[in-house]
Amino acid sequence: MMYSKAVGLTSVLCLLLPTVSQANNAVFNPLLRSSTPAKPDNYLGASIGQTQANGYCDEFAKCDDASKSWKAYMGVRFNENIVLETGYTKFGKQTAKDAENRNFEQNASAFTTAAVMSYSVNQELELFGKAGVARWKTSQDLPNAKADESGMDILMGAGASYDLGNNIGMRAEWERYKDVGTPKIQKGDIDLLSVGVTFSSL
Repeated sequence: MMYSKAVGLTSVLCLLLPTVSQANNAVFNPLLRSSTPAKPDNYLGASIGQTQANGYCDEFAKCDDASKSWKAYMGVRFNENIVLETGYTKFGKQTAKDAENRNFEQNASAFTTAAVMSYSVNQELELFGKAGVARWKTSQDLPNAKADESGMDILMGAGASYDLGNNIGMRAEWERYKDVGTPKIQKGDIDLLSVGVTFSSL
């Protein structure tokens, strides 16, 4: 009788020991636990920066093709490394004078949609590249006239984001908006360097 009980107790212990061992390892061994927190499903962001309107000054005697700018954007995550991002960018103002000292001015903006692909360097730092389209609009103040134009072309960019914790992050990036404008007025790429803050939710 005692022998039967001993055999039964030994069998139960043999079944329980692997489960207990696995539980202890999961608690005390960090290699068996997920060390990478889940990335947020979505985020909102706002950035300020400076634009460079390439080609705008080619035909003017005096010109300033750089301007302060800002943008707002939101992203929705498809998976660990891909985000669909939409936004609005205000490029600021470019001003110029021709050889007859007449004033010219351009204001431009764009609605954007882009796919953002990221690579995590560590838990805080993430590098990313982006490609998409920009629906741009320009408003030209010309001598004795005004002209508004719109169109769509390619958007590309690259940058880095840093997680500060508490669902807040910092972001720095470069973007190029291709062929903003029309040949009959002004046409060229606009580069944007910006820094901003993102707010996310899990």
